[in-house]
Amino acid sequence: MTDSRKALREQGLKIRTEVLGKKYVEAALNNVNAFNGGLQELLNEYCWGAGWGSDGLTRKERSLVNLGMLTALGRTHEVAVHVRGAKNNGLTNEQIAAVFLQTAIYCGVPAAVDSFRAANPVIAEWDAEHGATKPAAQAPNQAAKTTAKVPDKVSAKVSSEHSIAKPAASSAKNSGNKNASLFAKKAAPANSQVAATKPAQTSVAKNGNKAASADRPSQPLSKVKTNAAFPKMKAPKK
Repeated sequence: MTDSRKALREQGLKIRTEVLGKKYVEAALNNVNAFNGGLQELLNEYCWGAGWGSDGLTRKERSLVNLGMLTALGRTHEVAVHVRGAKNNGLTNEQIAAVFLQTAIYCGVPAAVDSFRAANPVIAEWDAEHGATKPAAQAPNQAAKTTAKVPDKVSAKVSSEHSIAKPAASSAKNSGNKNASLFAKKAAPANSQVAATKPAQTSVAKNGNKAASADRPSQPLSKVKTNAAFPKMKAPKK
């Protein structure tokens, strides 16, 4: 008896590996045992073979639908699995975030929060594995390089202007020194006149001292005559 559904299971396994990645699918198949073997056959044949293998929607569109439905159901583990599938199918980080924001309106904010939380490490890991670069992160570096060149030109211009200004400052300083010396010369005669008047003042002071000494009596006080206006008083009789 031939297995008529074998081709469908093989097709489903192929699509499943392309969407979710070889690492994830091999890990799931390595855990197959007598208990869960039937589930893996159902997944490959029914979900990935008949469902994902049908016409009508692209893989990118199916990823969008899956992320919305899984968020509504609160299946955060499956959200993380299908975020990786969405990245493999070509969805951008912005598109995935837009899906979760849309679910916040119709499925509730807590459900969207859980999906964002589950998707964040998966997106970071996928971007690191594939060397994804963010153009927005390069813009500041380019701006830094541009601004690094501008100060050199500006500093060169400032230094040249500064070098031109230096002679002017030195000439101003020299002219200031010349003015100071001229002022000192002009002030010198006045100072000499003041100095010339000092000896005269000194001589006047000396002459005044001599005159004062001439007015003083040279004889002892005992020989000084009594003033006539004040006669001697007679001693009273006893």
